[in-house]
Amino acid sequence: MYRRYRAHALFLFVALFGVLKASLSLSALAKAKAAGVELANTADGISTRLSYDSLVLSRHPGGSDFAKRQSTVDGIVYGVRTFIEYVDAPADGLGASDTNHITTDYKTLKLPSRIP
Repeated sequence: MYRRYRAHALFLFVALFGVLKASLSLSALAKAKAAGVELANTADGISTRLSYDSLVLSRHPGGSDFAKRQSTVDGIVYGVRTFIEYVDAPADGLGASDTNHITTDYKTLKLPSRIP
């Protein structure tokens, strides 16, 4: 008879341990996600204060620039990507038919974020 209760107690202990482990994993994931969102918001806030001329990763206009760096928040390493694309506005013509011969009319900035 006691053997039966022991099996139930063991099953209950394993089930409770599994629930505890899952809740701790979920809590750690939520913390990492919140830190990643804050890191992306910080990068976005910094980029909005930059002037047009200072928004350069390299000196190759006419195409796109891409930079990768790593940032650590609470011991978690996040990959931060910055993508700047030089765009030719269609209002003044595109490519060789551009009326002012400036094919880098404006830039678009993308800050894709990925949470580990």
